[in-house]
Amino acid sequence: MLRESLKGESIQSQKARESEKIPQIIHDINVFKDMDIFIQKHQSNIIIVKFYSENCSLCKAYTPLFEEFHEKYGNDFYFVQSNVEDDLLLSYKYKISELPTTLIFREGIPCYKRIGPITHLEMDQKLGQLKK
Repeated sequence: MLRESLKGESIQSQKARESEKIPQIIHDINVFKDMDIFIQKHQSNIIIVKFYSENCSLCKAYTPLFEEFHEKYGNDFYFVQSNVEDDLLLSYKYKISELPTTLIFREGIPCYKRIGPITHLEMDQKLGQLKK
């Protein structure tokens, strides 16, 4: 069933996204080139990316929430986590200046950016809105 077109999303993208089966895993992508390939390959789907660092205490606190939302919305969206310490080009390309940062991609383009930890309510509202 096609949903009412999301702001900026074409009907063709909706059809492709709805027909593609999304695997139930959080993808670990820590290399700039691999991130670009992943986003291009899955541009018909919504992709949620958590940028983090192993040494970041706020990032560690955010991880259980990110995993919880993966459990809840893993059939609807791709979830990716990216350690920016592994490839600084990731930080440069996506303008990551503070951690954690959450980026949501629609049709291969960032459509939402949240710097710092995101609240449970805010994340639930945003993902629920994107699911419609």
